Amino acid sequence: MSSIYGYVRVSSMDQNEGRQMSAMRERGVPEANIYVDKQSGKDFNRPQYMRMAKIMKKGDLLYILSIDRLGRNYEEIQEQWRILTKEIGADICVIDMELLDIQAGIEQVKAIGGRSNLMQCGSLQILDDCYNANPVSMRASLDVLSSGTGRTVAVLGDMGELGEDEEQLHYETGAYVAQKKIDALFCAGSLSAQLAQGARDGGMEQVFYFAKRQELIEHLLEFLKEGDAVLVKASHFMEYPKVVEALKAREQIGQS
Repeated sequence: MSSIYGYVRVSSMDQNEGRQMSAMRERGVPEANIYVDKQSGKDFNRPQYMRMAKIMKKGDLLYILSIDRLGRNYEEIQEQWRILTKEIGADICVIDMELLDIQAGIEQVKAIGGRSNLMQCGSLQILDDCYNANPVSMRASLDVLSSGTGRTVAVLGDMGELGEDEEQLHYETGAYVAQKKIDALFCAGSLSAQLAQGARDGGMEQVFYFAKRQELIEHLLEFLKEGDAVLVKASHFMEYPKVVEALKAREQIGQS
């Protein structure tokens, strides 16, 4: 019989895990199956995570609130993801990024709850992931986009609350865009200048940076063509849902 598990992590003893716990309860995870670690996500040497992983089996479902709650090192996250989904055969649902609905290790894109939403809008395939953004979730979204058909376009914005390394983290995200061979990058915001530079330094040619979101929208609407797959992602304060609305309006006008 399959079981449901939840994993909760905060970085220190004095941080509040309340939001994560509430999300687990809302999804019906039994209290006994919620595993909580209060330590850094730099590696997976965490007692509760290791205990949970040992007892999970094929067909079980694991909930985590956001992918950075699983860890902070993207390479190690990928390895643990492989172990859980490939070796064990469990499913994983990332609540705040539900475009990652893993069934037996296969990434599928879903439209759930208005947070991570794949929509066919006229001639465009739009991946609306504007709910939140951090370097780990950015990479995961780019992984999904890179598997799309047709021309791939990443529309990215600033990520907030990254501390003193914020410029470097934006630069590394831009480098990852280039590494994933995304066809075009559009970005706006003060920190996203570093994101654009990272992509250019990674050998990417079609990189378009704008100081303001509205400038980005105007040029993006002219650039897009039939069959494009478009990822829209930034931290909430960047108000990127307005980018998605502009794309929808463009397609509606084109169909009228």
